[in-house]
Amino acid sequence: TAAEYPKDQPIHTLFEEQADRTPEAVAVVFEAVQLTYGELNAKANQLAHELRSRGVGADQIVGIMADRSVEMIVGILAILKAGGAYMPIDPAYPPDRMTYMLEDSGADLLLVYGENVEVPPTYAGTVLNLADVSLYTGEPANLPAISGVSDLAYVIYTSGSTGQPKGVTVVQRGVVRLVKGIDYVRITAEDVFLQAS
Repeated sequence: TAAEYPKDQPIHTLFEEQADRTPEAVAVVFEAVQLTYGELNAKANQLAHELRSRGVGADQIVGIMADRSVEMIVGILAILKAGGAYMPIDPAYPPDRMTYMLEDSGADLLLVYGENVEVPPTYAGTVLNLADVSLYTGEPANLPAISGVSDLAYVIYTSGSTGQPKGVTVVQRGVVRLVKGIDYVRITAEDVFLQAS
């Protein structure tokens, strides 16, 4: 069904506009930790500058293996702001599955966070721990965009129940269309989500 939505704006640009409109509003809460839109935007920008300095650009896949946390959200947003596409890896996956996903996707960079997160020993890429405060010392301003709506947003792997898992790529425009200009549910600025896909 045809619908109006911001088809020319990538996810991170729409987020930055929201952060400009409501910098003091709470954006994300996990247990006792919360960040406002302004704080989340600034922290993600600092990490995104670091990721860009390490070569992350349009359509480059960056793995993220993190326990549920504010840092996980910062990491995902920073990957998008740097121009890359994130690939979530559940820390509970068997090491063979993790290794396959990292090798198959070509992810040369992996963001990790959590006490029980274990990187497969055969992974030869760069690992950055989102708990490392030195990753958040750079410029908090928005980066110039280098990825657009036709570039990848994320890669998600199938269960592999019929063989090897397969990476499914999703472009930014597809995500924006899923959440903007929708007519199947009314969402306002006052609504709070416990969890959304």
